[in-house]
Amino acid sequence: MSDRPGRYTELSQRGIEENSFHGVTLNGGKSSDKKLDPKQFFLTVAKNLEERMLSQGGRLPDKTGYNKLIEELKVLYAQYWPEDAGALYGETEVESLCQRFNIANPCAVIRADRKHRDSDGKDIPDELMELLDAVNSISIASAE
Repeated sequence: MSDRPGRYTELSQRGIEENSFHGVTLNGGKSSDKKLDPKQFFLTVAKNLEERMLSQGGRLPDKTGYNKLIEELKVLYAQYWPEDAGALYGETEVESLCQRFNIANPCAVIRADRKHRDSDGKDIPDELMELLDAVNSISIASAE
């Protein structure tokens, strides 16, 4: 998103150019208003996620929780899979993610994840989609 604007960014840009958004006339901003640099904005959002959202708090953030979550998430994505992953690779992490996101049947998700890996990430069984939807929608700006 920092390199290529999404559909809604383009829609809002067009609205600014046309001075109208969904039929509502836009008023000019203040001279002190600044245009956001998308690259800087998304890098800052990502940094804030890393530093605050999943830290343990305190004066010096403890990133243990964040780092654990990131390592658990990696088992879901083919680009992070080791070449010599065994049959049980990722089961503990998938089960932990299921607990974190209140997924009802972790055994079915673990089996689905195994099928997902067996297909080299090409096939995503329905049982795995609930977990993937949950981890792909972690909000950047909310508390854990």
